[in-house]
Amino acid sequence: MSIRGLWIVSLSSSSFGKTLYSRKFLTVEKRAKQKLSSAYVPIPTNEVFVRSLLQGLGLQGNTSEFVKWRDSADKQVQLPVMELKTSEGDLWPVLVLDHYGVLYCCLPLVENTYEGRKPSLIHMPSVSVGFAVLLSLANFTGPVYPTMKEVSMRKCSEIESFLTLSMPFGQPCDTDWQTVCELQTLKNETTSKMDQKQPAWKPHNYKGKSTLNVSISEYVRSVQFDQPWFPDVTEVFGNVIVKAMMEGVETDVILPLSHAQPGHQLQLESLTLHPCVQASVLDLDTSSLERPGMSKKLRFSPPLHEFILCQYKVKYSKVAPILGVYKLRGEQTVELLLQLKLAEGIKNAFDTCEVLLPFSHRGVIQRQEVKASQGNIKEGENRDCLIWSLGSKFPSKTLEASLTGKIYFEHTPCPKSHDESFIKGNNTYAQVIFKCIDYTVSGCVIDPKNIQVNPPCKPKISSERFVSSTDFKIWNCFGDVPFSIPR
Repeated sequence: MSIRGLWIVSLSSSSFGKTLYSRKFLTVEKRAKQKLSSAYVPIPTNEVFVRSLLQGLGLQGNTSEFVKWRDSADKQVQLPVMELKTSEGDLWPVLVLDHYGVLYCCLPLVENTYEGRKPSLIHMPSVSVGFAVLLSLANFTGPVYPTMKEVSMRKCSEIESFLTLSMPFGQPCDTDWQTVCELQTLKNETTSKMDQKQPAWKPHNYKGKSTLNVSISEYVRSVQFDQPWFPDVTEVFGNVIVKAMMEGVETDVILPLSHAQPGHQLQLESLTLHPCVQASVLDLDTSSLERPGMSKKLRFSPPLHEFILCQYKVKYSKVAPILGVYKLRGEQTVELLLQLKLAEGIKNAFDTCEVLLPFSHRGVIQRQEVKASQGNIKEGENRDCLIWSLGSKFPSKTLEASLTGKIYFEHTPCPKSHDESFIKGNNTYAQVIFKCIDYTVSGCVIDPKNIQVNPPCKPKISSERFVSSTDFKIWNCFGDVPFSIPR
């Protein structure tokens, strides 16, 4: 599994379509020519590649014009993988990652030819490897570098050094950008001879006080409609982030994930583990072997940098933590009603809890006569939205809050973003933004007393957890639904 070429293309207004960095791996290109034979398509110049890329994404030329090879209904869409048209033939699979307004692209080597319909991406390991390479490169460059008007020679040399260590001769061997950065730091340093061979994920030993920081982050995504023919959808997912500064090469940590309430089963699924986690994942109750599913123990040898130990999805999709009904009607003058209720069993203590009501498609707010049962209301900076801050908790007796009133708009409309084309007329939503610390919807918790470290030591352990909203929207029940209706 190798990479034929890499490109970094700017999308900023000042340097739109400019190639910030590119590299072709000639040894991989030679192999591609030998393996693919008559199906081989050479890599074009940067100008041709970028022009075809922007056309394929609909970012160049007349975006409303129908282009058959790009817009036809029988075209097989496999994003983030694209097929680019060149004078020499079609380049496929080209992976494209949009990160902070910059396109990171790569062309993996596919050694097997195909005829007719393209194979499923899940059966192409080179695509997964290529995507990991792009993520690593995007994290290495960071959000600041791509927004610069010019690429400094120093940064280009850093990218060259990064690629030399992470994927020599175009063959990825380590896509963890933090580990590669550590290797870069050690290149010019004189280190003492190690008694034991260092693993790739831990290029040097740590000297100092042992510490272990663990954080559980959960996120709630929800779309609500208050329409009987279209059910609400709620998803809860999370991850466990670890930073372990431990002395020694072969340090093992056993981390138990359990439910905050004793006797309750931990409802986690689609568990994805970091490569440092050993294959044996115990699913046992620490107090009894006859009650499986009560906790999960992860045994791993941690690297020195912060990393995501595991990612999971929660078997929790029936009821959202905050239930809502949004009713809005009118044109230049609208009447609205927004009712919120905290679901049973959810912690009634928030670090942040507010609701954003956007109206950019209607125009500037002339005046508003809106009352809230609690909290305060303010207009957005551009007077095209309302922000309702509920405070730190819902009323303890009813667990309900409401917003009612009228809003009067000026006749001058506000400029509309291209991704809000569906928002028109009564098609609008209220976005709930909340964060609750020392709590998770799944109940997932880590008890520092049950963490085991081998060889035995007494590290300073700190743990935290929180749950927050992401894309949590309550749609106006008098408007249309922005999703296909299931049969």
